[in-house]
Amino acid sequence: MGHEPLGNIGVVCDKCASRPQTKYAEMPAESFVGAYVKLAFATDSDGLRRGYKWEHMWVKVTATYGGNMLVGLLDNDPVFCTGVKFKDAVFFTTDLIEDAMHV
Repeated sequence: MGHEPLGNIGVVCDKCASRPQTKYAEMPAESFVGAYVKLAFATDSDGLRRGYKWEHMWVKVTATYGGNMLVGLLDNDPVFCTGVKFKDAVFFTTDLIEDAMHV
């Protein structure tokens, strides 16, 4: 996907934000390898001061890691999350996936 243009980054209220989808939790982890998935990351203190609890970003899934655990590379430049950066490895479970895009 590459870097997201700043014009595509927006703020959504917590009630309108993406949520983990049970349909993804029920799918086998292997089916996500090679796909992009959207996950929520907790924001840093600056984000919290502005009222943002979560930053929703895309991850390119690269492999499974036992059971329903996946590993991927962060495909966005975080704005409010200082704990991760573009291309960092991210470990997560299928029950945290908010959206998925197979390319």
